Amino acid sequence: MVVKSAQSHLFRDVICNLKRGEEVQRKGISRLSPFLDSHGVVRVGGRLQNTNWSERRRHPILIPKEAHLAVLVTRHWHSYACHAGPRLLIALVQRRFWVVGIRLVVHRVIRRCIICARIKPVNPQPMMADLPRFRVQEAHPFSVVGIDYAGPLQMKELSLRKARIVKVYIAVFVCMTTKAVHLEPVSALSTEAFRLTLDRFVARRGLPSSEDRVSDDNR
Repeated sequence: MVVKSAQSHLFRDVICNLKRGEEVQRKGISRLSPFLDSHGVVRVGGRLQNTNWSERRRHPILIPKEAHLAVLVTRHWHSYACHAGPRLLIALVQRRFWVVGIRLVVHRVIRRCIICARIKPVNPQPMMADLPRFRVQEAHPFSVVGIDYAGPLQMKELSLRKARIVKVYIAVFVCMTTKAVHLEPVSALSTEAFRLTLDRFVARRGLPSSEDRVSDDNR
């Protein structure tokens, strides 16, 4: 009786069309293939006739979102599921009722729930520090450089068939102002090999004013 009262008040035109055997004129409802059951309740049609579900699950009761009954049903399942989130709450309600615009009803119920408001975690937003000077001031490319290693990689010494395969690394020089990247091969993880690589970089890009050594635990 409660469902029929809510439907007769807000779905009066839909019920009249169904009783006359006419096509439902309301656009949002016509695509749901509504029909009247033996008790005169508007239910949702569909293509689930061959499932082993119950009748009320195959054809849920159609409830308008403006009806207070939609809010009461949503509150019941929200409390039954221990203040579940929107997705679980929608799935529980739709097992028996099809609320038109259920997302608005669910979010309204959750937003007005006092318990959910109390236990809802608030992510702290820390204040970010100022950007470094080399990030916000104009400078020549590679005047401030960050250095990191990539590898190891395998490389042939020569293009011959039986050439020896050696282990090499890649020195990644990153401009801290423009984010440009310069790559240089490194023969070993030694100070002498890095000095030779740095000399090649300086000969190509110029001497940087400062360096920022980036640590990498996986290299």
